[in-house]
Amino acid sequence: MDRRKLSGKTDLVIGNSDVVVEATSLEDVLNKVSIPNVIGDSELPVALIKNPTRTVMIKHLTHDISLHHLKGALAFCGSGISSFFLGSSSSVAFVEFETEDAKETAIAACSINVEGKQLSILRIDVPRTTVIRISNFGGTVSKKKFQSICNSHGQVKQMKGRGMDIVDVHFKLAEWPNMLTILNSLNGMEVDGNRWLAQPAPVFPHEVLHVLWSRPDERIHVISVLRRLLQNTELISPEITFLANKYYRDIL
Repeated sequence: MDRRKLSGKTDLVIGNSDVVVEATSLEDVLNKVSIPNVIGDSELPVALIKNPTRTVMIKHLTHDISLHHLKGALAFCGSGISSFFLGSSSSVAFVEFETEDAKETAIAACSINVEGKQLSILRIDVPRTTVIRISNFGGTVSKKKFQSICNSHGQVKQMKGRGMDIVDVHFKLAEWPNMLTILNSLNGMEVDGNRWLAQPAPVFPHEVLHVLWSRPDERIHVISVLRRLLQNTELISPEITFLANKYYRDIL
């Protein structure tokens, strides 16, 4: 097959292997793939959201719920709240945490009970990957049912087991702009008595990594993810930078 024809394709899988065909140049990749805005919903108050990667949206508020109540209910996140404001409706609020880890802890909870009312917690930042890590789905759901559920929310490229009760679901590149909706739909889903936990996986498909690495601000995110993955090893930041430079022939 003509390599020039293959180089224009993405999401190629043969068997269980992801096939990577190098484009003729980085520019070819950049022209084919665009990075979605960090804030994925145009209806959100973008001007008020200063740090989307530390902010969550809380829905179903009522007038008798105060910021004091929310702070108490979110204390389990392990970090203080640095900003709070209402959305276009008084039933929607946005909470910015002091750390990104605290935000992820809140999202993992899916909801909180405040004054006897169940409030939903949703992600607002579009992940910098098309891979979702799903855990806590139990051993009762079949592989066919699992894949069918995921496919009902977006086009699945492949699935890779990461251990007991953990699967990385690789969605097709075209789903990148939809990943926020897919994540919020799958996270907290009740299936066969188990509540799924869906999070962005620390995995970057080849085309996604190329375009992220071409942008200095996005490159910082990639390196930050690598640091987290390697924090328990002897590799340190300069070594990570060296490896990245060697692979991409780029100077940070």
